[in-house]
Amino acid sequence: MLKKILIWVALCGICLSAASIHAADMDDDDEHVNDDIPAFEGSWNVKFSNQRTARFDLQGWDGTWQETGPRKIVPPACRSKKIPVTVQHSHAAVLEFSVWGSSVAKDCPDVSYKFKVVHENKLVAVTKDGVSVTMTRITKHR
Repeated sequence: MLKKILIWVALCGICLSAASIHAADMDDDDEHVNDDIPAFEGSWNVKFSNQRTARFDLQGWDGTWQETGPRKIVPPACRSKKIPVTVQHSHAAVLEFSVWGSSVAKDCPDVSYKFKVVHENKLVAVTKDGVSVTMTRITKHR
């Protein structure tokens, strides 16, 4: 009887060990897929469904955002200013970044975007207000 219990405990230990190794391998694969890489460097035209437009320039993890749309749509505090941008995530499926408007003027809002990749030169997002946003790459930095 003791022999059967010891065999059973040994088998359970082997199964648990194999399961933990497999889980660690899966975690490594998930991390690799989600590794942040500067894949979206370049200059981008940004178009909003509410007629707003902007230009986004990205180099590495930092960049600038400049509102380029009609005067009546662009907040006056942000108009013609190059606003700093910081990337939070950049990988094959997503580009997520923040535009730090308050760093150039107190009335210029800080905004975050999470774009999904359509292809390497086109990304899309939807704002919290339900406005569709499309970014199209103009030039690619290397």
